[in-house]
Amino acid sequence: MIPVFRQDYAPPTDPSYCPVFKQSDIAYTEDNTENYRGLVDFARALDSISDGDSGYYRQVAASVSAGMHQLSNGTNFYAADVEQTISQGFYPGTVTQVFPQLYDVPLSADTTATKSLYDVGYAYLNEHAPTWSTQIEPSASYPWMLLGYVAAKRGDKARAQQQMALLRANTGKAIINELGFYKRILDAGVSES
Repeated sequence: MIPVFRQDYAPPTDPSYCPVFKQSDIAYTEDNTENYRGLVDFARALDSISDGDSGYYRQVAASVSAGMHQLSNGTNFYAADVEQTISQGFYPGTVTQVFPQLYDVPLSADTTATKSLYDVGYAYLNEHAPTWSTQIEPSASYPWMLLGYVAAKRGDKARAQQQMALLRANTGKAIINELGFYKRILDAGVSES
C-alpha cells in the first residue's frame, strides 16, 4: 500500500516541514477528522516498516487536530467554517458533533478536556436526533452505522444494538460503509442482541 501511495505523494524533502493550517484550510469538520485518522494510520504503517517519514505525517495530523479547534464555538462543532453556526439538522450538523470521537481526534492536550467535548457531542446527537438508533432519519438513506460505533466506543451498548437491529431490518440500505461500521461495533464487544 505504501508504494502505491508514494506514486502520487512524494515524501517531504525537509522532514521538519509541517504546515500550520489557517481557518480557510480546515473547512469541514467531518472531512478533517477523516484526514486526521488517515494521517495517523499512515504514520503507524510507516513506523511498522521503520520509515523515517512517519514523524512528518504525525506532525501534519497534529496540525489538522489543532486547526479543528477553529471549527468550534468552544463546545460544539460547526459543520463548515463558513457557517459559524451550529446546525440542529440531522446531517451535517448533528452528526458532525460525534466525528471527532469517531476518529479519536484529540481536541485538547488534556485527555479529560477531550473526553468532556466528546461527551458534549454525544449529548448533542441524542438531544437533537433522539431516534437515531431506532429509525432511519427521513433525510438520510441509510442508518448511519458510524453513530452506532460511537455508541459502542462510549459503552452505550443498548443504542449500538438498536442500530444494529435497524440495519438488519433494512438490508436494502446496507451500503459497504454501513457494513464496515457494523463490523466495528461487533469488534468493540457489542453482541447483536
